[in-house]
Amino acid sequence: MKTSIENLKQKSIKRYLAENGIYPAREYSGYGIYKSPFRNERKASFKVDYHKNLWRDFGSDEGGSIIDLVMKMKQCSFI
Repeated sequence: MKTSIENLKQKSIKRYLAENGIYPAREYSGYGIYKSPFRNERKASFKVDYHKNLWRDFGSDEGGSIIDLVMKMKQCSFI
């Protein structure tokens, strides 16, 4: 049986970003490149791996799961 944290990590980052009006600048097989939701940028530097459901912000050298993304976007802790 999956824990609630494991269930949360299964939520699609791509879908979450789309629900917040954030769409990829470019899409490739298995991943998308976005403009970072954390700052204004002209060149997209935010990658979402659709298969692993992980994100990476190359501009800030941060990344993680959907949980990390939501905490950073909402500026809150896990608790």
